[in-house]
Amino acid sequence: MLVDASALAAMLDDENKARSFANRLQHVEQRVTTPACVLDAVVLLNERTGIGTERLAEIMARFLPAMGIRTLTLAPSLLPAATEAMVRFGETPSRSDGLTANQCLSYAAARYFRMPLLFDDPRFAATDIEAG
Repeated sequence: MLVDASALAAMLDDENKARSFANRLQHVEQRVTTPACVLDAVVLLNERTGIGTERLAEIMARFLPAMGIRTLTLAPSLLPAATEAMVRFGETPSRSDGLTANQCLSYAAARYFRMPLLFDDPRFAATDIEAG
């Protein structure tokens, strides 16, 4: 399962969601995320909690291995799928509720690796991605 930034942030910020997402992760062998998701989660948590980004990065560096979540390197071959996701589901001036660029990368990675996507952001619900 690919874990999006929104799920990472929710697991570190919300006890109820943390339990729910941890339960879902227990039932899958592969738990992965991307560098963009980790960075986005740190930014989200900084905005929500006011904790400094350096401290949050330290917390994340301990949290990921504790949860058995590996960070994938994204290949340039994902760019066409991410671009397609941006065209189909991305934010535009007329569609402010679309996926961000990094969310399009998450979407593309989940599709590429044929994994469900664990997310907490409702914008993913408007796509055709398999939810984790």
